[in-house]
Amino acid sequence: MEIWIRPLIETDRPALRRLYQRVRDVTFHWQPASSHRLSDFDTAHRGETVLVAVADDQPIGFAAVWPEESFIHSLFVWPEWQGRGLGRDLLRAALRLCDPARRPTLKCLVRNARARAFYEAQGWAVLVETHDPDGDYWLMAAPASPAPMT
Repeated sequence: MEIWIRPLIETDRPALRRLYQRVRDVTFHWQPASSHRLSDFDTAHRGETVLVAVADDQPIGFAAVWPEESFIHSLFVWPEWQGRGLGRDLLRAALRLCDPARRPTLKCLVRNARARAFYEAQGWAVLVETHDPDGDYWLMAAPASPAPMT
């Protein structure tokens, strides 16, 4: 099956809303599922550049980026597609959008140990632990050089 990564097109939006809600329900198990709404995708990613991973013409993951800030805001993959290298490929595609003069960063919720392990496996490092309304999180920075293939 061929998988490709491309910019969001409007017809992706309903599938990405479902993906975003479902993965948050599963991953952020400490938050009530009722707090995750389909409309959250639109609110959270307004003004961002969104890259979509597609298989059989269906979105299976996405990465949202603030290129001018070199900030990776979101990386979400349907649970059944996780563990196949798709997150790594989306992360690399997102990094290509970042300002080359700035070291890319992202936030990872402390409670999301699986995500931290993923980013560390890609060579990302924790810069600081801090807090925002969603909870404690790590501010992480991309490696100075490209991460090794994992």
